[in-house]
Amino acid sequence: MKFVRETREGTRFLRLCDEEGGYHYNHGYYSMNRWVDDEHLVLSRSKELYQWEGAELVLVDLKRETETLIIDDANRAECVVFGDLVYYMRGVDLMRYTISTGEKTLVWEGEPHGAKEGHRPGLPHITADGRYISLQNGHDAPANTRAWVIDTETGNCETFLIPPFAPPLWRVTHVMVCPTDKDKVFFCHEGTTQYISNRLWLWEKGKENRVLVKQRLDEQGNLADCLGHECWCPDGKGLYYVKYPVFGKAPYGLAYVSLDGELSAPDVRYSKYRYWHVCVSPDGKKLASDTIERESGVCVIDLETGEEKQYLHTGPDRTHPTHPHPAFSPSSTRICFQDYREENGKAQMLGVGIIDL
Repeated sequence: MKFVRETREGTRFLRLCDEEGGYHYNHGYYSMNRWVDDEHLVLSRSKELYQWEGAELVLVDLKRETETLIIDDANRAECVVFGDLVYYMRGVDLMRYTISTGEKTLVWEGEPHGAKEGHRPGLPHITADGRYISLQNGHDAPANTRAWVIDTETGNCETFLIPPFAPPLWRVTHVMVCPTDKDKVFFCHEGTTQYISNRLWLWEKGKENRVLVKQRLDEQGNLADCLGHECWCPDGKGLYYVKYPVFGKAPYGLAYVSLDGELSAPDVRYSKYRYWHVCVSPDGKKLASDTIERESGVCVIDLETGEEKQYLHTGPDRTHPTHPHPAFSPSSTRICFQDYREENGKAQMLGVGIIDL
């Protein structure tokens, strides 16, 4: 890995990359924390840009400018970090790696709880106290989505099923436990955006699943609201999400929903750019987002002043894992994002950029 300082569009940033093209680096989905602290983060690396099965996980020290291989037995590039601990999937089991000691521990065995090799659990999300992790399985045909909320200390878990939506757009995904309440779990109706009637849902123990934002129709019966790419607020009282500018009626932008009740229309609050994904800073004072233009902009929104600032653009590739997916460091003073260079219309040398705010 090389640590390269660059300036683009007036923004200075640190780029973590492999100029020789041996490895591509990925910080993962924006809602799964990869920061250990402000000077360390865990990245995935792979020799194939679009193939991340069995990717290695490395600890990056930004101050000393070093990388250290720590995990070589993960299923995929995804993991979630909580302080000194890295949680990842090995087979159908949840594992924990302790950075300070190098110890690997089995946290939860998946098979006794319905996890199967053909549909391995994944998408780990963790509560603010590090006590509980949510997982979900995936399917290649309509079937119940199995989800788990796992106690990281005891290995005990709450297992529940989410029925598929009607075919052909039947998928359930983005299962994310509430940061402050293990008995509340977000999930979404996934699929072609302009055909998804209601995207944002809440599972709550002992209650019926409910829609958080009811999407409206226009005069012709088409969707007026296309929503998605949501993220919990740190206080667990609500979520931010995006009203996409690709279909439906204005206003478009970043919107908020409280868990106190269902919204009959999106509450759009920030509309300066054509936003794509959104996450909330750990201190609850900022949002980080990217944009849906051909070259995606990396943006930060100050919730106290209302300022919406675009720092720079990344390339035009629209395939995972090249989405910028900006995400905050623990102190909310840095963001990381996916960055790459393009040659002959194709993404090359996937790396991770770090901006000091």
